[in-house]
Amino acid sequence: MMPLITLGPLRLSSYGICIVLALGLWWWWGARRIPASVTADSDGLLFALAIGAWLGGRAGYVLGTEAIWVQLANLRALEFSWPGALIGAVGALMIYNWRRPVAIGPLLDALTLPTLCAQAIGAVGLWLAGAGLGVPWSGAWAVAQAGVWRHPVQLYEASIALLVAAWCLLAPRLLPAVPPRWWLLGGIALNWLLSEGFRADALTFAGGIRVIQCVGLGLLIVVSERVMMTVHPRVSLPTMPK
Repeated sequence: MMPLITLGPLRLSSYGICIVLALGLWWWWGARRIPASVTADSDGLLFALAIGAWLGGRAGYVLGTEAIWVQLANLRALEFSWPGALIGAVGALMIYNWRRPVAIGPLLDALTLPTLCAQAIGAVGLWLAGAGLGVPWSGAWAVAQAGVWRHPVQLYEASIALLVAAWCLLAPRLLPAVPPRWWLLGGIALNWLLSEGFRADALTFAGGIRVIQCVGLGLLIVVSERVMMTVHPRVSLPTMPK
């Protein structure tokens, strides 16, 4: 796809523009939601997370296909891996926390809604750019991309992210004991388990089992267990007298 904007090495397609919009929303909204008790420098923390996500997303896109340092020097935003971005952001957070400790739990709670909405914007950008293609399909809501009717897997991803974001607005009234961070992780896991099953370029094990779906299933099990333990905490039985 031809870029919509070219500024030297920077080539922005519709996906690149959506990435910029997603990052801007995430940064603006996140900075206003992070409580003062988490860190005195919210912009510095968000900058570290954004750099980590960018490095992870770019490296994850070309892992095993070409020299990573070549890809990192290429500023085309279309070449980006969302799972890699998540790993990169987590790594950046760990390094930042090592140098300047922060309350990670409240930070993730504050960034839950901005992150889910940013993910939805990025997924819509993938759909507009015709990237991250779904498997061929001729159903009622199939879309024509790359000359073939396909599952609109990008819109599946955006829909799941927005549905989880909507749930996050209701959850404080229905399940007030569960921190928002678990809904964020649950939304990521649900997206990997469901939408990635329709992606055409997913990495698979022998037999066609998709790697990212297995990761999503494992993460969803962990999140479900943590939510259940929060809602129904285990009561320790009294010890028998000797």
